[in-house]
Amino acid sequence: MIRFLLVLFLLSGLLLGLTNLAISWQVVERPSFLYETVILLVVTTGGIYFLLNKRLRHFLLLYLLTTVIKILAFGVYTLIVVLEDKKGANVNVIFFMICYFLFTAVEVIFLHRRVTGKNQS
Repeated sequence: MIRFLLVLFLLSGLLLGLTNLAISWQVVERPSFLYETVILLVVTTGGIYFLLNKRLRHFLLLYLLTTVIKILAFGVYTLIVVLEDKKGANVNVIFFMICYFLFTAVEVIFLHRRVTGKNQS
């Protein structure tokens, strides 16, 4: 669990650092929902990992349920982002999708290691 949280916070710091660096070099525009997106993904990814890590008995059912809930909730979030900032919608949605992919990859890797018994932390 400690390793997962460490990787989660390192990933969020790396994403924010690289994004701010790219913004300062004028490579990309600043997503107007930069911090909100990262915070949302850290909290949900951490929460889902904590929930699934403790309930291995019903792992598959819970994983499928949380995936459906995440898709619906994140769809609503991106809709709100688009409606709030129509001009920066592309930048915000692209940033969200990159972050979503990376955080989901970390979640899947750690859950796979936990379920297969390759990692006990």
